[in-house]
This record gives sequence, structure tokens and C-alpha cells, in this order.
Amino acid sequence: MLALLNRRTQSAQGEFSFPGTGETGHLMEGNKGAYQLHTLTMMPDWITYDLPRTYLTTAESLDLNAYTLKALANHRQPRDDVTGGYLKLTAERLRAPAQQVEDKLLKLAGVKQGAEVLKFPRAREKGTKKILQPV
Repeated sequence: MLALLNRRTQSAQGEFSFPGTGETGHLMEGNKGAYQLHTLTMMPDWITYDLPRTYLTTAESLDLNAYTLKALANHRQPRDDVTGGYLKLTAERLRAPAQQVEDKLLKLAGVKQGAEVLKFPRAREKGTKKILQPV
């Protein structure tokens, strides 16, 4: 990643690695896409940060740990966190939590049905067999 950013900096014209067309010269949050989305969907106003906020709030509701949440958000771990320094959260390790978040968001949006909930039997008496029944 560092090599990629270094190449980007070397090839950039001007002082910014990610130049923009605005007065400041650096990349800014664009509102054109948000305006188009609002116009097409008649949704209330929202900002770009509402998307990661929704994603991470959903992820947190699944009781994912803080290290996984930070990795899913592509945020770096604090430098003073010794325990976090030992963790190497790879893309493969994050695949299952990311899928859990996607499934929950799709379920909340009504696009995907939730799993069938099964009723678990109480403690069995010796010699009896109980079969799980859908609720």
C-alpha cells in the first residue's frame, strides 16, 4: 500500500496525491451523486458518511469485536494497542463477518429472507427423542 501511495504521490501534479477540481485543489466529498440519488429515490437528505455509519452500526449489532469492526471499516488499529498489534486480520478472516453484515442489511431491506428459526427442545428425558420443529 505504501508503494502504491508513493507512486501516486510521484505521479501527482501539484501538492496533493489525490487532486480535485475544487478551489482547494484536493479531493473533496462530492455531492452530485447524493443529489442524484435523492432526486431519483426521494429519500431524505443524507451524506456519504451515512453509508459507513449504517454498515458499522449493523456490524456492531452482530456483536463483532472492535478489531473486526475497525478492519471492516479499513481503519488502522491504535498504535498504543499492544494486543491489536499481534492480530493479522486477513481478507479471508474478514469474509465471514462481512457476509454476516451483508445478510443482515439485505434482510432489513426486505431483499433477503431470514433463516428459519428452530425451536430447541428442553432437556430430554432418558430414552426419548425429540425432533427440532420450526417455530
